[in-house]
Amino acid sequence: MIGPVPRVTVPALSRSERMSPSVAPVRRSGSIARRNARSRAAVTTSSVSQPIIIELARQYGRYGYRKVAELLRQAGWIINDKRVERIWQREGLKVPHRQPKRGRLWLADGSCIRLRPEQRNRRP
Repeated sequence: MIGPVPRVTVPALSRSERMSPSVAPVRRSGSIARRNARSRAAVTTSSVSQPIIIELARQYGRYGYRKVAELLRQAGWIINDKRVERIWQREGLKVPHRQPKRGRLWLADGSCIRLRPEQRNRRP
């Protein structure tokens, strides 16, 4: 994903990127432009992946943002769980609650009878 750009050192003097222009006439503007290009690429990746995330959430209703991020990585995307979570929250996507299993009585012939509550306002 997008990470920090490693510092460039002048090999002979072991100086940092900021201190190197005082030793050798090297401008820092080139490395700054590269950093800005990486951040712009991250924004466009987010806008491109947004409809795909929404479609996966619609297709797999019980999957959360972590499982959707895993599906995207299996499809070849380089995307972080945090980025998927951010898009997930921005779009208001939620995973529905799981419905509880109802009590059943299985008979020997393979049929089942749905158990009814013995008292009012109770689950079986």
